[in-house]
Amino acid sequence: MKIFQKTNKAFTLIELLVVISIIAVLMAILLPSLSMVRKQAKKLVCGSNLRQLQLSAAAYTNSNDNKFPFQDGRGFHGNDGVKALNALNRESSDWRENWIYSLVNYGNLPKESYVCPEITSLFNREKNAVADDRGYYFSYTANGVLTHYGGRYIKRPSEVVSFMDDVYLATSAVIRASIQTHFLSRRGDPPPSPSPADAGFSGWMRFSDADLICDGPHDMDTHTARWFDEPRIEAKSSSGGNGGGRNYVFADGHVEYMKWDEISSRHFGLKINGKDQQEEDVPGYQSNGRLGYISQ
Repeated sequence: MKIFQKTNKAFTLIELLVVISIIAVLMAILLPSLSMVRKQAKKLVCGSNLRQLQLSAAAYTNSNDNKFPFQDGRGFHGNDGVKALNALNRESSDWRENWIYSLVNYGNLPKESYVCPEITSLFNREKNAVADDRGYYFSYTANGVLTHYGGRYIKRPSEVVSFMDDVYLATSAVIRASIQTHFLSRRGDPPPSPSPADAGFSGWMRFSDADLICDGPHDMDTHTARWFDEPRIEAKSSSGGNGGGRNYVFADGHVEYMKWDEISSRHFGLKINGKDQQEEDVPGYQSNGRLGYISQ
């Protein structure tokens, strides 16, 4: 007669610890890669959104006597200072002609096309995108040189930006660069535009206090952003900024991702002091070293 002895098939404590350790190591290896894949996917979606905006703007231009969606340079302020963009509400006393209204009512793009997915996930959608009473969120800005004068002074469309994403978008900043050389009131008809030779633009790289605004929302080292009078927190490198960048769509329709130190005045059709350069690290939108003029 054979006697069968029952054996214990359970894992020992040491074996369980080894398995858990292996899983932990694999997760440590894979999670950063997955995070990078997600960020890259958001960057690609953002680029696709910008390309759709440019295609819509090009179609609008072709249907409107070669005129780019116009905006005279003024921003939008609502009573609450945050959400009342009034870009789409033509009946509002604060409404004025703007590129957002033109494209929303012409291009039939989905609402998601107007906001960067990095804004809606990594940052606070309610604070880092401006909203309209029709349920649209906006986190993209237009090149004010194009919204003001169109493309007739642009010699190389492949080098000039049309739209870009912007983590520091506020209700008053739907165009960058902004025209600085004539008074822009908040209400009423816009004043006469100066000649292109006299029109100075700035604000595409820095706030008035010279803080960078072109170092996000992608690949930022710290995920906090300035909002109106709140202090801005950033992890500055030895060369300044925090290493992040933006997506830009150009007038010819191609999209490029550029970090803050790769963008310069020529990307907006401008020259500062007669040459292609970045906005200098000095306060004031109209400071010498920041004010750029259309390069003709």
